[in-house]
Amino acid sequence: GERLTAPSFILLLAASVALAGCLHTARRFFFGYASTYLPADLFHAPVLTGAVLTVADSDRNGEVAMLDPAYRSRAGRLAMWQQSVEGIVDDLRKARRYLVICIDDLDRCSPKRTAAVFEAMNQFMSGQFDRTRFVMAVDPTIVAAHLKTSFKDVGSPTASVTDDDPDIGWAFLRKLVQLPVMVPAIGDPHREAAIDRLLRLGSETTDPTTVDPAKPAPLSLSTQRPFITAGATSEPEPRPEKQVEHDPMFASLLLERLEQRPACTMRELKRLLTVWVFYVRVTSMRMPLAGTAFVQRACDILVLAEIVTRWPALQKALHRSVGQSRVLTELAQVADDPTKWETRWGEFGFPTDETSSRISGDLRALLHRHRGAEVAKVAASVL
Repeated sequence: GERLTAPSFILLLAASVALAGCLHTARRFFFGYASTYLPADLFHAPVLTGAVLTVADSDRNGEVAMLDPAYRSRAGRLAMWQQSVEGIVDDLRKARRYLVICIDDLDRCSPKRTAAVFEAMNQFMSGQFDRTRFVMAVDPTIVAAHLKTSFKDVGSPTASVTDDDPDIGWAFLRKLVQLPVMVPAIGDPHREAAIDRLLRLGSETTDPTTVDPAKPAPLSLSTQRPFITAGATSEPEPRPEKQVEHDPMFASLLLERLEQRPACTMRELKRLLTVWVFYVRVTSMRMPLAGTAFVQRACDILVLAEIVTRWPALQKALHRSVGQSRVLTELAQVADDPTKWETRWGEFGFPTDETSSRISGDLRALLHRHRGAEVAKVAASVL
């Protein structure tokens, strides 16, 4: 036969490679998975569109930080979720109903999780979900701080911030939250009713529909169903806090403390009473008292509960040991002298900025007015 020349061999080799490439491409096209040759992010997470701002840095998970989450594209798994939600919203639209999504405790999440929730909300509000409403119960200060932390490396620190927004976190909130509703403090006409409800006081036969909220009933001291201790075989043992709820001195002190804190909300009041009940039970088991002594100690515990719940950031510093004493004990001893108080406050290493000075004054007034030495003694026994 004819000999294969060099030019013929090169042409044959090139044709073979081209044919193999075509066959390989055809096999992948007809029988392969698209995810093997397309970007994985397209199928596992939102990817960037071409209309976004250029950002140099990315976080440790490889997700590029976005100045505005509304620019996330609708692709991959997210697109499938959106299709499912769109079907639900379409059904609600036909039934003339709304999809109401309630979000609570977002201020207890990490900054990254908080930002992710707002990105998801942006997907709803920027899509075809006109029958969707979000209701959030959050502390806006904490959420704004989380958003600021999440987007701190995006562009300029003042990006998207107007003169009305202190930082980018508040700018996000202002943009997204259309109807901000502030939870009101407990007003004067409702303080006693709130206490009565949280302490489970009042007559069990009272019809709530006949109660005039503008004229709350006085603190009722009827006995509720007592709890039964483990292993009890005789009469159930009453809860110790029930013994003091009948005393006007305690009721007067509680109302006075609420009047001194006009911004106190129902949540804060509930937290205060929860802490108070806990330490009343603890001290009753460890150091049983009765009569006036028991009531007075319960009042001291109420003051301690206010210190614990009102200034949680100070607790470690207030209750640390100083020789044979404690910081709170040392401060209580000079609570009647503002000059000595300021000196000791500084000696114990507390900050002296404006906020700390205000807290210092409020704490000193509380200890000076309400048996600070006895309160500190109770604190030393339970904390």
